[in-house]
Amino acid sequence: YRKYVADVQATGKETPWSVAAPLAAAGPGAAAGEIESAHGGGRLSVKVTALKDVLRGECGITRIEIDEVNALFPRYKIPDNDVVVTAALVPDEGLKISLDAASTTLISATGASECKTVVTHKPFGVEVSRDGQVIQSFNSQKLMNFERYRPKPEASTTPAPSEGAAEGAAAPTTFGDATDIDTKDLREENFGSHQDTKPRGPAAVALDVAFHDSSHVVGLPEHAVKLDLPEFKEPYRLYNLDVFEYALDREMSLYGQVPIVMAVHDGAAKPTASGFLWVNPSETFVNIKRENGKAHTWWLSESGVIDMFVFSGPTPQDVLTQYHSVAGFPAPTPLFGLGKQQCRWNYRDEDDVRMVDKNFDKYDIPYDVIWLDIEHTVDKKYFTWHKTYFPTPKTMIDNISSKKRKMVTIVDPHIKKDEGDQVFK
Repeated sequence: YRKYVADVQATGKETPWSVAAPLAAAGPGAAAGEIESAHGGGRLSVKVTALKDVLRGECGITRIEIDEVNALFPRYKIPDNDVVVTAALVPDEGLKISLDAASTTLISATGASECKTVVTHKPFGVEVSRDGQVIQSFNSQKLMNFERYRPKPEASTTPAPSEGAAEGAAAPTTFGDATDIDTKDLREENFGSHQDTKPRGPAAVALDVAFHDSSHVVGLPEHAVKLDLPEFKEPYRLYNLDVFEYALDREMSLYGQVPIVMAVHDGAAKPTASGFLWVNPSETFVNIKRENGKAHTWWLSESGVIDMFVFSGPTPQDVLTQYHSVAGFPAPTPLFGLGKQQCRWNYRDEDDVRMVDKNFDKYDIPYDVIWLDIEHTVDKKYFTWHKTYFPTPKTMIDNISSKKRKMVTIVDPHIKKDEGDQVFK
């Protein structure tokens, strides 16, 4: 994809995508249509939904979904009510849709606020504004990439010419996406001795997102960088990794990833804030570059669909309310969770736990919770206790509890692959 980006920027070529079926009403607060590539191939569906935040009932949330129509294989989507609390979304039933030859405009208004989304037809692009101020735009740098599923080429078979092609003409070999620029590793990738196969072929999706009148972008947890996200030669990687002694000020991945950013539009006549959420669980890369009064970003995921939310603020607090209206609000923290929690990798055995607990009392240091990492288990199998190092877990826990403290045993979402383990079965 980076070669694709470099090619577009060097040649100034136009995006191949344009609206084929203009957007029309598609249920409460939504409009849907289709786009197509100048290079042919299957169409993509586009759906734009205007939503309200659940606390104040105000406009300010826009969802944009792009998927493959009649795909060769179903593309992965996160199930409803998993990351996005679909059942709690509040569509703006008063959405107004207008259409002309060049664009489709969707206006959502509550009180004195007006939230507008404009979809340009040719070339395809999206612009989101609030109260007359443009805050974000998509595909303005012509970097949209959607690798549609395609049959695996047979080495012994010559593709048939496309319908309508002149007799003797060669079959088209371009898809209008990043695979035209770099044909390496489309079906398999090698990492040392490991081979990662892709039986369904290339399926990456990508889009450029510009934050207008902005020089400050924060977010993309977890990365060990400054709050105002710095620019790196390499893009930020979003891929959960257990990294021991990680480096600071690097774009490398860490333990968890939340693909959200917030921009401060400090260059606007009236400074505001907005947010952007990219809903895709596959390995993702994000690049950031500030120039010409904008914070330019591009987002690339190795598979799935384009599913994104714009939060138009206008304050940072409003952005967070809008985000939680989509992703759900956190549960209240238990009282003991507000105190000091003692955790490290790793306590060796029950004697080690008793020593740590005793020394907190000895030096009069208050704490409420002590954690056990994975080494308390049998061969790293969750829900087990190592019989040598932790032979009497109930007694150990009771001793901790007698001081009005809690013990937490780690249970990560990964389960050890062991046919003899009942949990794995």
